[in-house]
Amino acid sequence: MRLKLQTQITLLTILISACSQKKTEEDYANIETIRPASKGWFKLSNNKKIKRYFRNGDQVYCGEVQFNDHPMKNVDTASFEVYLGSEYARDKNRVYYPLQIACVDGKNWGVCYCTDYIIKNADPQTFKYLGNEYASDKNSAFYFGNVIKNSDGQSFRIINGSESLRFAVDKNKVYFGDEIFEGADPETFQYDHSNPLNDTIRNFILKDKNHVWKFNPPTQIIVIK
Repeated sequence: MRLKLQTQITLLTILISACSQKKTEEDYANIETIRPASKGWFKLSNNKKIKRYFRNGDQVYCGEVQFNDHPMKNVDTASFEVYLGSEYARDKNRVYYPLQIACVDGKNWGVCYCTDYIIKNADPQTFKYLGNEYASDKNSAFYFGNVIKNSDGQSFRIINGSESLRFAVDKNKVYFGDEIFEGADPETFQYDHSNPLNDTIRNFILKDKNHVWKFNPPTQIIVIK
C-alpha cells in the first residue's frame, strides 16, 4: 500500500512539474518585438524580440514566443546581439543561426523553436554579415548559417545589385549560393548593371572577362556568350 501511494505521489509530482514548466502566453506578456530601421549588431535587451530571438530574464530563446520553454543553451546573455536585417546572432563565445527548427503541437497549444543554432567554428570577434544571407569571419564564409567549404573568409565579398543576386566571390572562386559557379573568373566576375537586358526582376546580366550570363531567379542561369 505504501509503495502504491509513493508511486502515485511521484507521478503526481511529475505531472505538476511538467505543467508548471510549460510556458503560457502570460509568461511572455511583456515581450516586445522591435524592428529597428538601421542595420548592424544590436544588443538584445530583456523582454525584447528581434527576428526569431527573444530574451526573458537571463535566458535567450530562438523561435516563437508563446509556449516556448526551450531556451538556447550556454548562451552568454550579457553579450548576446543580433545583426539587424538577418537571422545571424552572436555572443562573446559563439555565432548563431536558426539552422534547424522543430514544431510541437499539444492540446490547445503549439510552438516552433530552434533545435540547432550554433555555427560551428565561426569566430564571433571577426564575424560580419555581408548581405543576402552571406557572412564571413577571418577563416571562412557562410551562407544561411552553413560554412561554404574551402572558402576564403578574408577575401570573400558578395555581388551587390539586388537581394535576388545570390552570387559571391573570393580570391579563388565564384559562388552561386554555397556552390562553386564553375568556369567563372573571380577577378573579373560582376553584375553588369548597365546592360539593357537587365530588368531587375526577372533578368540579371552577369559577366566576367570571358563570359556573359543571364540569371533568372531563383535558379535559372543561361549562358549568353
